[in-house]
Amino acid sequence: MSSHLSAEALETGKNLAELQDLVESISEANFSEVLTKISESKYFSSKVDSIAHIIYFASRVRPFVIDLLVRLAVELSKKSKEFEKSFLEELFSRQHQNIGRYFLLFKCYQNKIVPYEKIADTFKYLTDRNFMTEAMNLLFWFAPEIEENHPNLFQLVKKPEGEDYDEIDPEYRSFWDHYQELKNDNWALLKEKRDIGLNDNEFIQIFAKDDVEKLKAMEFDVNSTIPPYCYDRCPILGCNPTLLCCAAYMNAVKCCRYLIEKGADRSKADDRMRSPSIMAVAGGSDPEILQMLGDDVYSNLRAILVAASNHRNSIIEKKFTSESQDLCGGILHQAAGTNNIKAALLCFDKGIDVNMKNQNGETPLHYAALYGHSDIVDLILSCEDVDVNSLTESHQPPLHLAMSSFSPKTAEIILSHPKIDPLIKGETGQTALHLAAIYEYTDIFKKLLQMPNIDINAVNQNKRSPLYLALMNSSFTIANILLDMPNININQQDAMDRAVLHLAVLLRNSSILQKVISIPGIDFSLKEMHEMTALDYAVRIQNNEAIQILTPLTPKEEKPEEKAEEKPEEKKEEKPEEKKEEKPEEKKEEKPEEKKEEKPEEKAEE
Repeated sequence: MSSHLSAEALETGKNLAELQDLVESISEANFSEVLTKISESKYFSSKVDSIAHIIYFASRVRPFVIDLLVRLAVELSKKSKEFEKSFLEELFSRQHQNIGRYFLLFKCYQNKIVPYEKIADTFKYLTDRNFMTEAMNLLFWFAPEIEENHPNLFQLVKKPEGEDYDEIDPEYRSFWDHYQELKNDNWALLKEKRDIGLNDNEFIQIFAKDDVEKLKAMEFDVNSTIPPYCYDRCPILGCNPTLLCCAAYMNAVKCCRYLIEKGADRSKADDRMRSPSIMAVAGGSDPEILQMLGDDVYSNLRAILVAASNHRNSIIEKKFTSESQDLCGGILHQAAGTNNIKAALLCFDKGIDVNMKNQNGETPLHYAALYGHSDIVDLILSCEDVDVNSLTESHQPPLHLAMSSFSPKTAEIILSHPKIDPLIKGETGQTALHLAAIYEYTDIFKKLLQMPNIDINAVNQNKRSPLYLALMNSSFTIANILLDMPNININQQDAMDRAVLHLAVLLRNSSILQKVISIPGIDFSLKEMHEMTALDYAVRIQNNEAIQILTPLTPKEEKPEEKAEEKPEEKKEEKPEEKKEEKPEEKKEEKPEEKKEEKPEEKAEE
């Protein structure tokens, strides 16, 4: 079955694809031309969010022109406060967690697009909510500033110990392994490394200049690999690539030739099974390198898909044939997951089935939703036959993926589709309303409340309602909305028999507690699985304010001190990163920043 874009979506897509091509081909020579064409485009005002997203994501697929992309963002910010606002939102989105984005963020800070206060506020937000991986990333790049201006915040991120240290990514270990060296002399070495933004391995420096004479003067194992590094702008080099893989990606023609002459294994791949020829495709390297490697990339499915995910569209254009429906499906998935607008249009031009699923039951819409690419979502949703409620093998609709991967704008677009079903339950029994409560998407939550048959008391598989989840995740705006609703079930108990009142005590939030106890019909005698009332909780955690409030309201069956000795943990499971059963971002298929083996260029062909 062939799917067709609406005329309006097709025109918008073509125009945005042209602007994307401009941005991704930026150079010193054409910088002024790119700046002029973008700033004079009608989309610079009507779709400024799209322009900001295109420039931001270009840093991932064109890492060696990040300095030019930052210059472009600086000039566009001078012309439009709306662009500046949108670009800042992109920089601090919790989407696309990879080391390369932090080099872009640092360069934007260096060029005064990003104020230090924004970095500090974000760091505090992440540590307050126990999002320690993301907090660690910010610390690696802004340790000097955070230590100087907020020493108390600086102390919040510590080197993991024991098994926890073994489990962190290698690039993070490279920071802790050299911590004292980086910190010496007022962080002099760190400042030097982050300013360069490249792996400090000697071979990388050689390949960057294609300095074959220096390479010839060295003694080395021609098939050795290069370990990950925390100050590397190129995420693709973070999986132990061989020397030949790196040289091929970095377009070091002379070094590639020398490595092959010395007997480098042309088939040896990195940890993601990316061979030197695949890396050459990803880097958009000189065709001479592909000839030296002896691999026909046009007959290599993996190479075609990597070309799509790295926006090397000339390879895709040469490969396309009208009968390659399956290939189109793989390419559209990759395009949707990496905001490759031109490749997506090529697929639609060939009559692609927009609902084609991969082995995980994911459609291109799932990919675009998961990775927050709103322009691709708009294209796909313009197809009359699109299944906006399609479920993956793990029972996830696109709307849920957008919400659980920190893409509220994308979620709002999907939610506005006339055929959307907001009542679908995901694999943990959560509806869109539960997810909006968890992530405090207030606008989405309000829109959901206006939709037919919405049940504000619906529970997930752990018997937790939107109100319970809102409180667990400190989404107090949404909690207050629910507490003001006349039909709220204030006595709903979860799988551990905890009620909202128990949770209000643990939160130590007096305004929430006062509001909860004012709800008509609240039962102060409810006991959780250890036979403890909310008053018992207050006694155990020494919440004196709650004790004073609840003592006259709680039936005196037994004195709190006669209760079981088990002490409820004070909000331990309320921290989002410790609530596997409540928070979708802990699930591998829903948390992009923990899915290194599942990035778009890896998923479709598996």
